[in-house]
Amino acid sequence: MQSPSLKPRIQTVDIIRGFAVFGILLVNIPDMVGNGLHFGTRNTGLDALLRLLYDLFVQTKFYTIFSFLFGLSFYLFMDRAEEKGKNARSLFKRRLWILLVIGLIHLILLWFGDILHVYAIAGFFLLLFYKRMPRTLFIWGMVLSSFCALIVGMTYILTMYRPELSLSLNFTSVPNLSERWDYAITHVPTNLIALLFEVLGLFLFGLYAGKKQWFEKKERFNSQRVKRAQWISLVISLLLFVPILYAYFTHDVYDSNQVIFYIFLSGKSLAVFYITTWLRVIARFGERPFRSLAAVGRMALTNYLSHTILLFVLLRWIWPDIGAAYWMGTVTAIAIMALQLIASSLWLRSYTMGPVEWLWRAGTYGHFVPLKRDQASSSSHLPM
Repeated sequence: MQSPSLKPRIQTVDIIRGFAVFGILLVNIPDMVGNGLHFGTRNTGLDALLRLLYDLFVQTKFYTIFSFLFGLSFYLFMDRAEEKGKNARSLFKRRLWILLVIGLIHLILLWFGDILHVYAIAGFFLLLFYKRMPRTLFIWGMVLSSFCALIVGMTYILTMYRPELSLSLNFTSVPNLSERWDYAITHVPTNLIALLFEVLGLFLFGLYAGKKQWFEKKERFNSQRVKRAQWISLVISLLLFVPILYAYFTHDVYDSNQVIFYIFLSGKSLAVFYITTWLRVIARFGERPFRSLAAVGRMALTNYLSHTILLFVLLRWIWPDIGAAYWMGTVTAIAIMALQLIASSLWLRSYTMGPVEWLWRAGTYGHFVPLKRDQASSSSHLPM
């Protein structure tokens, strides 16, 4: 017999995830090449303008979207696993352990700013909320997010008046393996505690959206509620931009750390604006024009890890001075985006999922499925 019909993949989610993956690359690349916030860089001229644009439209915006989508994907994974008659909790725990191992390897060997280990640990807490009602999820999401905002605000005020109390670490150059290991031991545990509140809160909003089926009912994409959320989030973002712009125009040297609290807050409001705008665009034009971006989203883990690998190779053997100016990193990020748009689309013409996703799935379910499309199609018609 054939396997029962399961719910189709939601391509809108893949499109927004692909958008978020590219945004995360833009966020990470300054610190990857040695001129980001972890290097205490104070910018002038063109670098200051580019840093301003990053802070307004990129910094803190995309991990917010990605975290929200993780919570949504958690619901979809659990729902579909239960539909297949599987032990969803056990499978998701296994999935999280694998993600944690990948994240720790990535953190120590390649990129000190890895977020995967945080997602994995927060994911275990997320399991506690799976059976909760949507209203409960929303309230907990608001409580955790508000608590995180309070902590960030208090820390911001404290360090503005007492800079010597800052716990942040500024590197003098791109850290080597030994320095990444030291960072993982001394700073990651402290950062993890702070990040867990925020990330879990965003996960819960995603889980809430999943239970409310926000992305499964396309007729809602251009509803009055979506339009209202889009414009309100835009207005709030513009108001939060005011102190950031003031700092830029009133100082010869622009330092993001002087306005980091407003950058943090605008990350939440602008993330809502980005998501609602995508919903309205898709409602207007459909999903077809954005298939390449959806392909990037379907291979999100592969593409996220390949960002680091590509930049590691570039820095070590091809272009060691890439961090000399902001524009160099920005141009490199755009080139990587173009490459991944093409590569992801071509890959998924012949294969069912990305290579890392395939291995992740095999570890989760305990067996390999055919990766090539023709083999997968043949196996789906075999008797069970």
